[in-house]
Amino acid sequence: MAEAGFDKRFDWHPYALMVADTVVGFAMIGALNTEERYIWLDRLMLDAQYQHHGWGGTFLELLKAFIMTNWPVDTIVLSYERENTEAERFYFHHGFRDLHRVDDNNGEKMAVFGK
Repeated sequence: MAEAGFDKRFDWHPYALMVADTVVGFAMIGALNTEERYIWLDRLMLDAQYQHHGWGGTFLELLKAFIMTNWPVDTIVLSYERENTEAERFYFHHGFRDLHRVDDNNGEKMAVFGK
């Protein structure tokens, strides 16, 4: 969340997933590219206690719909650590596909949802 408050270059928008009164997930949306019509979904995370119960998938589906409704984009991009095959399966299960690129900033694999 600190990154969203201090790094103004990418106009990050932080969002929390709440279960009752408890924050169980977090994500940031930003780094909009209006020319190529994509935006980044970044820092998607879920408290370990809430993983493997469907909350992450629900959060991701809500975020995808929210992004496509509120930003002028055709695609959503994200990145994840190369060795994190569980994250890759999760993202691919939710409609993302391999972009066959790595993020220049951190060397992570990139995936895309949309066109």
